[in-house]
Amino acid sequence: MYETMLDIDQVNDEIHFGLHVINHYNFPVTFIFSSGKKYEIVVENRMGEKVYNSSEGMFYIQALQEVTIKQNEQKSWKKTWEFNQLPKGIYVAHAKIMPTIIKPNQTNMEQLQISKTFEIK
Repeated sequence: MYETMLDIDQVNDEIHFGLHVINHYNFPVTFIFSSGKKYEIVVENRMGEKVYNSSEGMFYIQALQEVTIKQNEQKSWKKTWEFNQLPKGIYVAHAKIMPTIIKPNQTNMEQLQISKTFEIK
């Protein structure tokens, strides 16, 4: 099984996301991505309105890329969001790792998703 974690830290007008996945299977796994887009982070306000999408306005290379994670090892991705003029309050970040194929294919894709509530101060 996989363990997916999301770190969220505010530094002034920036939110720093750290998205991590640990391979708890007793064998290595390989994520195959069809493009440079390996994950997506979406932030919603209390009313469920999207206020941020890490993919919006991005262009990704269209090439197969493989990431192998050995047993009990971790792979991490980092993203910084500058949230100018967003009101203080409670928000929810939804993050997912987006491989096209996983080898071996014994994985429930839901294990690669996480949601976390945080506060903008």
